[in-house]
Amino acid sequence: SEWLPSYRSSGFFDKHVRVVETGQALQEEFPIAIPGIQAKWLSHQAVALADGIAVTTRDITERMRDELELKKNRSFLKLLIDYLPVGIYTKSIQDESYGRIILWNKGAELIMGLSADQVIGKTDREIHPQRTAEAIEEHDRNLVANPMPLYIPEQPFRRPDGKLRVLDVKSFPIFDEEGK
Repeated sequence: SEWLPSYRSSGFFDKHVRVVETGQALQEEFPIAIPGIQAKWLSHQAVALADGIAVTTRDITERMRDELELKKNRSFLKLLIDYLPVGIYTKSIQDESYGRIILWNKGAELIMGLSADQVIGKTDREIHPQRTAEAIEEHDRNLVANPMPLYIPEQPFRRPDGKLRVLDVKSFPIFDEEGK
């Protein structure tokens, strides 16, 4: 085939020799642009055998296109959430990470006086004074026990810099496709 000369110049031959010499399998994904081949991305695996090498190559163009589209969508949603003129944050209710903040937008930074770097991955007890943390945890327990939207008007909140804010708090549970 006319693309086989590129086998040596692209480094595949050397990689395959290494697989045979070391016995260590090779797994890689890479973009390609070879005239006459429709694939734009390939997954390549090489495994040493007793008498040579087994090589499999799969076209992963569609998967990579979907992953790129998903990444673009997530990026857009993050920008949208970050720049909404309200404070938005989410916490995990999974057993292994219960109560840990997983999202904190720029509105939350401005309102609460804490950056995302200061709160992501932390619990309320790691962020707030004990009384505040206990009140927030009670609110969260009520929300989990009765998963309905909850509205608390005019909730006072003292920022770390001492400024007092009066917040309208709207909390609601978000479930996955399985209702969890």
